[in-house]
Amino acid sequence: MKVLKAIIYGNAYIALAAALITLGWADRFKVASWQIFVCVFFATLCIYNLQRLLRINQIKEGISERHSWILKNKHGLFWLTIISGVLAVKLYFYYYFSLTSLLLLSLAGVIGILYALRWKASYPTFREIPFLKIYFIAFTWTIVNLIWPIAISDYSISANLDLVIIHFMIIVAITIPFDIRDLPYDHQKQRTLPQLLGIKKAQHLSFLLLFIGINYLFFSFPWSFFDYKLFGFLLLAVYLIYAATPKKSELFYSLGVDGLLFYYALLLYLR
Repeated sequence: MKVLKAIIYGNAYIALAAALITLGWADRFKVASWQIFVCVFFATLCIYNLQRLLRINQIKEGISERHSWILKNKHGLFWLTIISGVLAVKLYFYYYFSLTSLLLLSLAGVIGILYALRWKASYPTFREIPFLKIYFIAFTWTIVNLIWPIAISDYSISANLDLVIIHFMIIVAITIPFDIRDLPYDHQKQRTLPQLLGIKKAQHLSFLLLFIGINYLFFSFPWSFFDYKLFGFLLLAVYLIYAATPKKSELFYSLGVDGLLFYYALLLYLR
């Protein structure tokens, strides 16, 4: 259990999901490689742990299992952030450097840092800006997972704008349960979807977006609506989305709901 918690709370789990999804899209645009996988893995690992470190003074022992783990392992997270950041940068500049991709990934990185960094006492972090918290997350993932692979391929972003929008929609859908988890901690001024709609309506919206997005991909690639993989994904999504409450354990979200990202990556590979 200690190893499992280290993988999940140390953000290796979510970094692996991000890397697999990016590799899946890169494969579709014929630029898949181990370098893309490793680069995205270390970059995600760096940014997610950096966000935890930037907010370390706001974390209190006992609020949640995840917060307690972060406080106990903050020195290890510091070195993990440094090492993963250096590896991501070295890999990127060695294999993929170009002005376009640099601008794209820099934008994603800046949003990721400002999501947790309060650069002025009177200014909110990006996660605290009303209405926009979930969209900053989805936009960052969309840049890394899909827009960047298209940018380094022979395809154009404008010709695949429908896929960009659909991917953004899917990430929003998978992120909504985390806003449900954060209801006790998010300030009312943040105006997240569960705050605006209530838990039940937010759950309905989450599943609707996911249902539309996944089915769009199946018809676009093309796949059959009745494919067992699609049915399995939606069945799992129904359970995880509608079981989400603020009282659910950290592992339910960080292992279970984030597991939808792995299933999503699987769908990309098995199309």
